[in-house]
Amino acid sequence: MSGAVDALQTMQADWSAAGRDAADLNAALFFLGAVLSGDEAADQEKLMAQAAPSTAVIMHNLSDDVGPMGGVRPEGPIGQLHQAYLKEHARYEPEDARYLQNHRGHLMFVRPEEAPLYSADLVKATTMSGTHEELVANMRTLAAAGYGQVVIQLVHGQESAIEEWAEVFRAI
Repeated sequence: MSGAVDALQTMQADWSAAGRDAADLNAALFFLGAVLSGDEAADQEKLMAQAAPSTAVIMHNLSDDVGPMGGVRPEGPIGQLHQAYLKEHARYEPEDARYLQNHRGHLMFVRPEEAPLYSADLVKATTMSGTHEELVANMRTLAAAGYGQVVIQLVHGQESAIEEWAEVFRAI
């Protein structure tokens, strides 16, 4: 949440610095996420199917930026996770275009070879996932910060999630 709010505040400042009227700025936030029930097993499954494709994109993007592309290697727990991901990434073919396999399934599914890397806690921390009450609070925070729209990507096979998201928006 803080990253989304910080990004919007930066955009608002830049918009104003360019001499534009703040009332004319219309900001939308795109995300994947899951409405969680509190049932740990069911929530783990939901997180991996509905939200983890977005978490995987973080690793995909970090990995394409390493080596000849430049980029900075993350430190700490994310750095350790990234090192584990790079072992898989190093096997992708063709060697001079690993990004082709790296982005297979991008924002649609988590590839089986990378699924063990993503814990439920990591997916929850890197996506718009939480209980109904948490998500209602998050949507209110985003609206108060100035977001006019949110875009939720539903993943193939998880279309029924639209009903859970509708309940979140009815509660706002």
